[in-house]
Amino acid sequence: MVRFDVVIAAKDVADTLGVCCEALRKIAYLNNLIIVVGKSKDSTREVAEEHGDVIVQDRGEGIGEAREVGLKSVETKFFAFVDADVIVTPAWAEWCLRTIKLPDVGACEGVAYPAGKYCAMIVEESLAGEAGYCSLSSTMLKTEVVKEVGIPQLCFGEDWALRRRIWAAGYKWIVDANLRYIHLHTDWQGLRHRANFNSHIRIPAVKLLTILSGSPLCLFSRRHSSFGRKIYDMLVIWADSYGHIKAMSKHCR
Repeated sequence: MVRFDVVIAAKDVADTLGVCCEALRKIAYLNNLIIVVGKSKDSTREVAEEHGDVIVQDRGEGIGEAREVGLKSVETKFFAFVDADVIVTPAWAEWCLRTIKLPDVGACEGVAYPAGKYCAMIVEESLAGEAGYCSLSSTMLKTEVVKEVGIPQLCFGEDWALRRRIWAAGYKWIVDANLRYIHLHTDWQGLRHRANFNSHIRIPAVKLLTILSGSPLCLFSRRHSSFGRKIYDMLVIWADSYGHIKAMSKHCR
């Protein structure tokens, strides 16, 4: 089967990067493991140099820029973006390589399931939702298609923006909901991620107050949810709101 490169954007992920890379090394079709190192406060660079084939430095302009830097080192017809806290499997690689070869497919992925109980529930809901599941945490893509449409230079949400570009270019983005593997992502990390994501989205103060004032309704609105899930949903709203407040404060400076 054809070989493929893997690009990992790595910043402050020394605790999971090694495990991620070891899982990738078990895949027979792996060509080069390209690790894009950000300005980390831990030993991410040392771990990257131990496990990677190609080590490059980003400019610290966000995940979109880091992915673009990694793409420049890709040598293969197909490549994959894999997050530094995702543990992919040989089955993932085999299915992706079969699928990405189809002429009308531009990207394909399974589902990386978070270790956090409530984060995993949110992933389940996204699979059933109208917008569907979309991520670049473990996605294989056609190299020429991505180079043609370009990677959105965004700090967050670059995966959804890239999917729209691939669709606009006439290609499919396929998700196999039955192909599952581990995402070392806890519930606490899920809250932090949402706060960081929304720190780039400014909304009107009135809307923010409405959202915050309605957050206790989570305790009553989900009749069949556990009390723990209701509390987590309320924390999600607070994390989102905290991010929006950060975005508002940046705008006021």
